Amino acid sequence: MPRRGAPGRRPRVRRFALPRSAGSRDGDSRPTAQGTAPKLSFVLCSRNDAYAGNALWRLQTALNVLGAQVAQLGDTAPGVEAVVCDWGSPERPLREVLALRPEAAAITRVVEVSPAVAAAHQHDSPFAEVVANNAAIRRARGRYIARIDQDTLVGGAFLRRVLARPTPARSGGRCELLFSRRRSIPYAFARRSVGFERVCAFLDTYHRILPREGVGQRPWFDAPVGVVVLHRDHWEACRGYDERMLYWGFMETDLALRIQMRGRVVDLERELGCSFYHLGHTRSRFQVSPRCKNPRVAPRVFAPNDPSWGLVDYDLPVRRVAARPVDAAPVPQGEALRFLPAVVAERVWQGLIAVSRLARGVARGDRVEATAADPSWGWLGEPESPPR
Repeated sequence: MPRRGAPGRRPRVRRFALPRSAGSRDGDSRPTAQGTAPKLSFVLCSRNDAYAGNALWRLQTALNVLGAQVAQLGDTAPGVEAVVCDWGSPERPLREVLALRPEAAAITRVVEVSPAVAAAHQHDSPFAEVVANNAAIRRARGRYIARIDQDTLVGGAFLRRVLARPTPARSGGRCELLFSRRRSIPYAFARRSVGFERVCAFLDTYHRILPREGVGQRPWFDAPVGVVVLHRDHWEACRGYDERMLYWGFMETDLALRIQMRGRVVDLERELGCSFYHLGHTRSRFQVSPRCKNPRVAPRVFAPNDPSWGLVDYDLPVRRVAARPVDAAPVPQGEALRFLPAVVAERVWQGLIAVSRLARGVARGDRVEATAADPSWGWLGEPESPPR
């Protein structure tokens, strides 16, 4: 057997865990020098509740993995932040209960929306995701703003390539939305709410073979979102997500269709591959969400919200998160291999779904209805014509 470092043997590189020497250096991954705007802001929204299982664990895992990836880049990361909108947590706010490693806490800020303000803006929806995301977008400082779900883990390939791109202070030319789908982490693994190192070990083992979600959708960007990236000027021009879409689904597709009115949607996977990983949180294969669905109709205007979008008229507190101890239990020998059957089953299932989507696309075309009038928005009735 060749010695370590001998010719012909490449040392195994851990892609998703911090080097051991970096984990204890509090503050090493500060996003930027004092007073300097970050290059890239990630925005997320969540709440301190038990939505679809252990929502708190999924959020803090996403933030800890993001913090680890940024810390691995070191001085090559020209500024990254994470802005989390805490949408009306009923008891303790998220910043008091999140268990973040130092490198994750250093880049994270929380926008706090009180339960009273949240209730006033979500109407009969249990969670106004579009308004919550817009509130985070309006308070993000990055030149580029990337929206991810609260349970999506960000891979290093995306960070390395996107942060290496030139970042103009002004957007210039036409609107350009960068979109990527995501890969699926099986529920059989995610439901265990394991420690950070065990999550990293799982991704180290399976990141290349985890199945993509949304393959076969028409249009192609009508898929579960891995990431949506826009220059901040374009977020401001289109006024964010349509805040009438208080229910579930279609919010990203609507945004992409509006961007196409003045620009284009770019498939990040063709350039970077798919390096976003979604923590599964339901055993059901057929009911994706019990929430009411948004109408799937083509948008009529580029900027549907009024100038106060994203709760900009509210003086919402934006606070830092303190670092707290994180489960750092060692990874049992060979643990990741125990989940190989679950990964194979997930690939088979996602493959079957892709075939059914392709067949439906051939038979019915895009899943977007063309309409000459605005849809009924339930809580709002027939809306007035929004500003252009």
